[in-house]
Amino acid sequence: MSALPYAFLEQIWNAPLQLTQMEWIAIDLPQKEVFQSGIGKRTSKQTIIIKVVDKNGQIGYGECPCRPDPFYSAEFLDAVKQLLEQFILPILTSSKTYGAFQQNLSKIRGWPFAKAAIDFALLSLLSHRMSIFESIPWPKVTQIPPGISLGLKTVEARIQQAAQQKYKRLKFKINPAFPLDEFKELNLAPYHIPLLFDANGTLSLNDSALIEEIANMGIAIEQPFPPGRLDWCMEAKKDIPSLKICLDEEIKGLGQLKIAHQLNIVDEVNLKPGRVGGLIPSLDIIEYCNIHHIDCWVGGMFETGFGRITNMQFAALLPNAKAHDISPASRYFDEDIIQNVIEMNNEGYLDYLPYSFNVVDDILEKYSQEKRTFFIH
Repeated sequence: MSALPYAFLEQIWNAPLQLTQMEWIAIDLPQKEVFQSGIGKRTSKQTIIIKVVDKNGQIGYGECPCRPDPFYSAEFLDAVKQLLEQFILPILTSSKTYGAFQQNLSKIRGWPFAKAAIDFALLSLLSHRMSIFESIPWPKVTQIPPGISLGLKTVEARIQQAAQQKYKRLKFKINPAFPLDEFKELNLAPYHIPLLFDANGTLSLNDSALIEEIANMGIAIEQPFPPGRLDWCMEAKKDIPSLKICLDEEIKGLGQLKIAHQLNIVDEVNLKPGRVGGLIPSLDIIEYCNIHHIDCWVGGMFETGFGRITNMQFAALLPNAKAHDISPASRYFDEDIIQNVIEMNNEGYLDYLPYSFNVVDDILEKYSQEKRTFFIH
């Protein structure tokens, strides 16, 4: 990344950083209940919060929401800590502007979650001085439609509750053993809510009967096959013309999206800003999807309030999206670590919140497991 990628980012690109401190904080936030997906069970959200401070005492925060294991992506939290200390900290120390930081950061291959976390921390810091997302001259919405992601074992009462709360889409986690016949027995017709199945890459061509049944129901499958098996996507699309595929883990940047589009195997894109590496890669994907009329919506990694408000900025740039995976943190956690908590309004939408964080220091400290502070001279 050697040049300014978008003219409207010029002020941000040339903004001096003047950093004095970087800190990473590993937290473990208990969930209200166990959540099970095709990857496994989770009882709490383990994540890393990055804090940066400049010479004026202004603070910025970013969240690295990758998993503690390498089961969703190759990144995992303990490895991110090492990357931050060994490679990203020297880049922060030597970069005088945001643009210089981006140019230097591009030398590191991979590690999009870690890159996005430090990127959003710097943007959060710069937001004290200038408009960040407000400077993007693309159509925006002020009310964001949230969807809800439901685990493998979902009872009808939970579905009724989601409908009463006016969620705009129901997403069901599936795997090869998913009891589709039991799902069909659920009476979902009265709710008139769009549906999506998310396999998290757990299916294969051996599951073609299940895939075809879902396709015939008119429901798209998110990431049906493991990342890297675009050949399986092509074969499944050929054999099952009604199949609609939403790609998630497969899309690590604009290049993968272009390939999938040219192969005609992507109907929707789940954009996770952390998964693709931060601001500029996310804007690239949004722009490409808009130009080529590909449905695009913002997904999540069960983030704390830091990540949710960050994701909201990108959801606001997708006015045609039917729903995003940005449900209120209160659905998952009894306590969040910021005050400006996202909540749904009476119509089932999220009112847009600007890119700023009011941190509850006591709660952040309460759930902190480990932290390291580094001073920048």
